[in-house]
Amino acid sequence: MLNKIKSSIDFLLKWVLVVIMAVMTINVLWQVFSRFVLQNPSSFTEEFARYMLIWVGILGASYVAGQKMHLAIDLLPSKLTGKPKAYLEIFIELCIFIFVIIPASVYVSDLHKLYKAAPCDGRSYNLCISF
Repeated sequence: MLNKIKSSIDFLLKWVLVVIMAVMTINVLWQVFSRFVLQNPSSFTEEFARYMLIWVGILGASYVAGQKMHLAIDLLPSKLTGKPKAYLEIFIELCIFIFVIIPASVYVSDLHKLYKAAPCDGRSYNLCISF
């Protein structure tokens, strides 16, 4: 049951990423065309590409982590078998967890200060990009 839910989420996430990348590519091509051929650059395409790039990074990181395809050196895990391999995989997952939790907790604890200090630079959408 859990594997079916995970595979459904992975399938949906994969296609959302494909669509975002396609839209981002068309968006950037339109920006280049309007800037250099029409001599009238579009006002929102650069910011739209920036937001889509952020979402591709966030969603892509979660997709590859779920597929266990994240950046890793697998020299030692490929040589081990059985319990030592399982212990090493648990250790690696704990290290990833620690390296995610520490910066996230620091960021959340300072969120109010960051919000007050960071200027809103979302000109086209009137959104803050400080988050």
